[in-house]
Amino acid sequence: MDKGKDYISQMVQETFEGISDNVLEFRAPSNQMELNFNTLEVKLSKERGCLAIHFKGELLEIPVTWGPFKAFDIHRAEVDLRITRDDPSKLLFVLSNLFDQEINNIHIFGPQDDLRLAYEVSPSVAAA
Repeated sequence: MDKGKDYISQMVQETFEGISDNVLEFRAPSNQMELNFNTLEVKLSKERGCLAIHFKGELLEIPVTWGPFKAFDIHRAEVDLRITRDDPSKLLFVLSNLFDQEINNIHIFGPQDDLRLAYEVSPSVAAA
């Protein structure tokens, strides 16, 4: 190998100078799946004993002693709570009506001072 020649620089230069005929162009497929996840900020109010969610200018307060939140430990530093359609409290049905979207599941996660709520909407509704 020739110590005086920089082969990597030469290859890069040749690539940018004119060997573009051999370069394949990337095009995203038209049937690529879209991610239907949305994220909202959630505040934990220990004084009021609820999770406060701001959505479209409205404030929704959910008591942490209700439904799927009964097992919620408000003293825990990190939160990781998932709620699916089979939840008996029908929280997702209520949220679907409030958000005017069919919600499949929600995930509340993060440190208590920076909680997030991610929710997944049905693809058929999200595409409409």
